[in-house]
Amino acid sequence: MNSMKKFFVCAVAFMFAACLFYGCGNDISIDAQSHEDIIKEMTPIKEHEPLSQNSIMYVDPSTVWTRAKDSSSIYKDMMKQVEYFETLVFIKEDEFEKYSDRENFENRLNEYKQKNYTNIRNAIDSISRGNQQAMIITDFEDIKQGKRASQNSYLTEGFKTWLSRGYQIDILTEPYYEEKNWLKKRFYVFFTDPENKESKNNTMKEQVKKYIVEEGVSEVGKCSWFTLVCNDVCVNRETDKNSCSNDIEVKTIKYPQNHCELNIINNSWDEIKEYVMKLDSHNQVEGETPLPIVDGLKLSNGINYNVDKLKVQATNISKLYLSKQVKADSLKGEPSDISSDIFKGEPLDISDAFDIEIDNENKISIFVNKNIFSDKHLYSSNDKFDNNLIRLDLIVDGNSYNDFDKNIFNWEEKNGDVIDAVSLSIENQLRDKELVPSGILYTIYLQTESK
Repeated sequence: MNSMKKFFVCAVAFMFAACLFYGCGNDISIDAQSHEDIIKEMTPIKEHEPLSQNSIMYVDPSTVWTRAKDSSSIYKDMMKQVEYFETLVFIKEDEFEKYSDRENFENRLNEYKQKNYTNIRNAIDSISRGNQQAMIITDFEDIKQGKRASQNSYLTEGFKTWLSRGYQIDILTEPYYEEKNWLKKRFYVFFTDPENKESKNNTMKEQVKKYIVEEGVSEVGKCSWFTLVCNDVCVNRETDKNSCSNDIEVKTIKYPQNHCELNIINNSWDEIKEYVMKLDSHNQVEGETPLPIVDGLKLSNGINYNVDKLKVQATNISKLYLSKQVKADSLKGEPSDISSDIFKGEPLDISDAFDIEIDNENKISIFVNKNIFSDKHLYSSNDKFDNNLIRLDLIVDGNSYNDFDKNIFNWEEKNGDVIDAVSLSIENQLRDKELVPSGILYTIYLQTESK
């Protein structure tokens, strides 16, 4: 065999071996849209246990309640919704007295005798550990063995237990006179699931909204509404179009339940460099302003918390994703010729190649910079990759809470002592590092061509 024939045979053999080892043609190619289950697996839905549709009403049968029966228009309007509760509970010092005969709730509320001592802590703990929406009517005076125990933040633990499970607390505060010239506070507190659109708090709030004032409440016959919730900070896509869409082809697929999206860019990195990054070789083109590679997103702060700063953590997850893609195909009976060796190695941290900006309207823009072309940032055809998959995680990097008027929840005893158990317990929730917004708020997957 002459040298030319030997070369030809060797070349064919090499190509055949390479085809077996790496896969022929476009075998080593990411197709995230066709394998969206992998995207969802990598950004699972943040779920919490749904509450039972049954609701329970707790009543503190002390003077706070008996005075309400006699003189409170707010209480009377609230009680128009009593039939929506499946269980009625009167709080006693060390036990609960429960009733489930809904047709007799109104009569029981009218006929029940006043109790001087009520253990409110037990009631809050029972609600926070339970699986039902609940409402409690109380003055939050916790009495144990005939002695008040409410000069501290005793509600903290119960409130935190409920909030940390992903639920919401709403407090309607109503000033009232316990005795002449002695102004106290009556509280209607709702423990609900914010994802339940038929929550009792919405129904009740609608019933009493004519009494609600915006600012601090101290006038009898007026009330305030305050909400505690710690999981309502989010990032959402405000518009489907990216600013760079006029210059390059971007297809956006949203997965709102998973708080993520997939952006498929079908242009080369040379085109991205020219039309999006506005680079000439590796230098900024004079007079040109770079475009964000991702925008159209907006940060929504919560009722109680603000995210003051976001950072973007970028990772090239191409190998990780391909390993999952091949595994998913094999489970469908579609074995791949791609060698498992191609998947070895950890995902690449490429955070230095992306920058994030948030404007005064909380609109988010993400820019890619020239570091993306550094070594170990993008896979190329030399690595036997047709394309790349980059994961961009938007992570809380600073937060704050909205202050509130503590006087709404405080009142003075006849001796001048300020009872601040409620306001202190609320403040403890807002300051608790385990409740404040943290971690990943939103994830963007960028499928791009190889380098």
